[in-house]
Order: sequence, then C-alpha cells, then structure tokens
Amino acid sequence: MNTLILTDFSDTATHAGKYAIDLFQDATVNFYLLNIQNLNSTEALVPSPILGLNQNPKDQIQKQYGELKQYAKQPGHSFYTILSNENLVNATRKYMLEKKIDLIVMGTSSADFSNTSILGNRTREIIQKIKCSVLMVSERSKFKMPKKFVLPVDTTINTENSIPDFLRSKIFNAQTNITIVEIGMPLDRIRKSLSIKKKFGFSESSSQCNFLEFKQTINLSDGLLKEIQENYNMVIILGKNLSICKKLVESYDGKWSAKNNNLPVLVLH
Repeated sequence: MNTLILTDFSDTATHAGKYAIDLFQDATVNFYLLNIQNLNSTEALVPSPILGLNQNPKDQIQKQYGELKQYAKQPGHSFYTILSNENLVNATRKYMLEKKIDLIVMGTSSADFSNTSILGNRTREIIQKIKCSVLMVSERSKFKMPKKFVLPVDTTINTENSIPDFLRSKIFNAQTNITIVEIGMPLDRIRKSLSIKKKFGFSESSSQCNFLEFKQTINLSDGLLKEIQENYNMVIILGKNLSICKKLVESYDGKWSAKNNNLPVLVLH
C-alpha cells in the first residue's frame, strides 16, 4: 500500500501522519511525505513564520521524516520525502500517479477553516480535483482503531464506483460496524442501500451494517453532532456524494466546527 502525506511540517501534519501509521499498523505501507515549496503560490504548503518559514525545507522534512519513522517502529513501514515547486493539485496528482498512491492523508487544523467548515480550502480542493481516496485527520483526533463508522449517503446520486481494496482489507474486519445514514427518495433508498451494503462486503442480513434515514433537509442539531462524536470512530463519504459534506461535515451554521470535531473523515474515490 502507498500513502501520500501532505505536510507543511506542522504538528497537525505530524499528528495526521501518526494517525495513518496507527491505522495501518499491521500493513506493509510506503509513506511519502510531500511538501509544496512554491512560495509564489497561495497553494504552497509552508508553515507560518512561528513554525519556521525561514528554515531550510530539506532540514524540516528530514526532521519530520525522522519523527514519523521513529514513531512507526513497524518493519513493514517505509518512509520517503518529496519536495516540490509545483502547485498543490499538480504535484499531488503527479506523485499520486508516479508512486501509485492508494490514499492521501491531510491534517486539518481549525486555524485554516472558514467559520462554517471543518475542511480547509486546500483539503476541499484536493478531494474535488484528485481522484484518490483522502483521509482528513482533525488536530483533535485521538487514535482508536475504528470499529464504528458512519456513512452518510445521498441515494439520489449514482454510487456505482467500487470501494477501494485497502479499505476492505485493512480497516474492515469481523468487529466492524457501519451505520449508513440515508438521504433520498425511498424507492432509490431501498435499491441502493442493498447495493452499498454488498459493496462493503456485508450480506443483506448482516447485523454489522445498519441503516438510518433522514429527510433531505437533515437537521444538524447539537444532539445529533454530540451523538456522532460519542458513538462513532470515523466518518466515511463516497466520492460522488461530496454534497453530503454540506449536510453532515459542513453545517450551515458552523455547528460542527464549533463543537470541536475530533472524528477523522475518509473520502473514498
């Protein structure tokens, strides 16, 4: 498995890298640390002056490389560094293809968000323009091997794309429980719910896969957000269902970000 970690050398990026290491602790993984050094671009992944903007980027990425490598300790984990002067999207796409990347990992920090989103502009651009699964790790996320996932699905949207093999083989297991939150018309819901359930490897009668139905105008109440935080380990969003972000991840009034989100979000392409 090949994983690309987008880094600005910050503690948030290091935290995201450590989360990915823990998540795939039993797998053989090549971790590539990518930093964008195009200082003339607003897309550059460079730290603030407080974090050492004037320091040599080679020294910074080697320092982060050493910290993650020491943290891993698994013989099946290998680490590599990449510095690029291209813009964020082009560089990410280039190395995704060159290194045959299965998953992109990004740290999300509240300092980078608008007041109505837990997703920074750079993260949003990556998940919209790069056809690769993306794991977004909140700076507040505390690692716990995920066993309970929540998957919001708009059943009016075609979700025929396949589920990446790494998800089925490296995360889901006999203890996994997934709750599909359905949004859409009942006729579509019945047909596509079974399709989604099968896609994740569950039988129609499996008790590991549950369904909840919400109306199209889902109400992101304080109670619902608190329940999600307390009862699930990770949010999964299918790539073609990115509009779901506006109903669950990006609330209309910014409640999600205001409630100190600590759940990682995995977007599957």
